[in-house]
Amino acid sequence: MINNLKNIFRVFAAIFFGSIIYVYILLRNRKTLYIITDSGIGDIFPTCSYLQEFRKKHNKQIVILGIEEKKELYEMYPKSYDDIMYFKKSKYEYLQLFSSLDIGYAFSVFSKRIISTRVGSHSRGDYVSKLYNTSYLDTIKCGCFDLNRDTQLHPPIVPDADIRRFIDEFDLIKKRTIIVNPYANSIVTDCDAFLSELVLRLKKDGFQVVTNLSNNKQKPIPGTKGMVCSLTEAYKLASYCGFVVGARSGFMDFTAYADCVPITLFDEKYPYYEFIRLSKWGINPKVKDIILTSDNNKNIENVVRVVMNEQ
Repeated sequence: MINNLKNIFRVFAAIFFGSIIYVYILLRNRKTLYIITDSGIGDIFPTCSYLQEFRKKHNKQIVILGIEEKKELYEMYPKSYDDIMYFKKSKYEYLQLFSSLDIGYAFSVFSKRIISTRVGSHSRGDYVSKLYNTSYLDTIKCGCFDLNRDTQLHPPIVPDADIRRFIDEFDLIKKRTIIVNPYANSIVTDCDAFLSELVLRLKKDGFQVVTNLSNNKQKPIPGTKGMVCSLTEAYKLASYCGFVVGARSGFMDFTAYADCVPITLFDEKYPYYEFIRLSKWGINPKVKDIILTSDNNKNIENVVRVVMNEQ
């Protein structure tokens, strides 16, 4: 009952806040096109990557409705937009929900000046699990921006970062360190137990292993130290360390651009594997997607084989 009331409140709050923002931006500049995304790293960077080609094709003034907490990522795509209107994450969640409601969709259709790249803004139900020849990237590239299927992602422009303090503090070994990333926001993969066993095996084989953390509240995998760093630092560290192993997430998408071997982990019951697997994106030929089964020994051997083959 309480959860139902909370959901009803969220919907009404989204309608109220979203309607005000949508009307405001449409009246603010009648020639501007506005872009809204989902909140994850793996949602923001593909949108910004393709937005550069969309902008070139249509010669439109582009303003992104962005999340203040992800400012670092937007700034890696300066050629994709003219301006950004930043919102706190709590407010942005209302905009996201509004864009997925019928009233929000109606605003977008009739104004023709608001594009949401959220899958939920254009679909209902679980139809994406049946689109075996379509990837998440296609929904943005072709579905939202009407670009050719062979349009390539533009890589982020990642600024320089001094990672020496991480190298010294965590005893990172160049090209023989594995960064594990057990945390993901939207794709549920219970890989902690597997990663704990994998850490023991990799350390036995002479590799250093550290856990990437978004904040100090998250816990590192047992047997490793937790490394809290910025997105830019994580990118540079991935190139230095050589390997990133983790639950399928936007972090894995982003670090795939680095000079490293990304190994993404999926739960065997995850229904959207074909839709979202990273090796399908063409970012990095070294990407490996591994479906975790109940046989941890086999899972470990699959990862170790990839790591050893890259030595």
